[in-house]
Amino acid sequence: MFNLNTQKGMSFVEVIVWVGILTLLMAAMVSAIIHVYRSNSYTIERAIAVLSVRKGLENVTKLVRESKYSDSGGYPIVAFGDNSITFYADSDRDGSVEQVRIFLNGSLLQKGVVEPTGSPAVYTGTENISTIVSNVRNISLGKKLFYYYDSAGVEVTDTNALLSPVFVKVDLVANTGKNPTVNDYELQSSAFIRNLRN
Repeated sequence: MFNLNTQKGMSFVEVIVWVGILTLLMAAMVSAIIHVYRSNSYTIERAIAVLSVRKGLENVTKLVRESKYSDSGGYPIVAFGDNSITFYADSDRDGSVEQVRIFLNGSLLQKGVVEPTGSPAVYTGTENISTIVSNVRNISLGKKLFYYYDSAGVEVTDTNALLSPVFVKVDLVANTGKNPTVNDYELQSSAFIRNLRN
């Protein structure tokens, strides 16, 4: 007839067990979300750093490629070495040719620009220096930044042979994170100096 034992709901022990299981599941989910966030934030930070290095390297090779004779008729290449190159180019697109120096200063890849003054143009003014890429490791690793080649493809190592280089290769090693050995990223780019190609 009538069932007097109509128990509805859960006992206190069952509630405690369910709360414990839900707490463990929530802790596991939060831990997984934190792990994914940390690993993705590292990946995003590194991707942004690599993109910045790549963009800086593209700017350097573009400037080298567009080297030209100075406003006073000077040869496009002024000086070159393992970690620096000085040349003439219209770096700011104002119609006048500036003297541009790309060089390593410790762990910074920098650009120095001297505007021409007078007529005929002379390049004796103050050099405006800006940083292109930071955390460059070429010097600390003992690696050259620039390699120069003549029209036959032979590497030019004599820095007094200003008329020889027609092709420049840039080999940049930059650190994109907090660990100086694990996060090194090496990028290479190259350019023919357009006004010197045969």
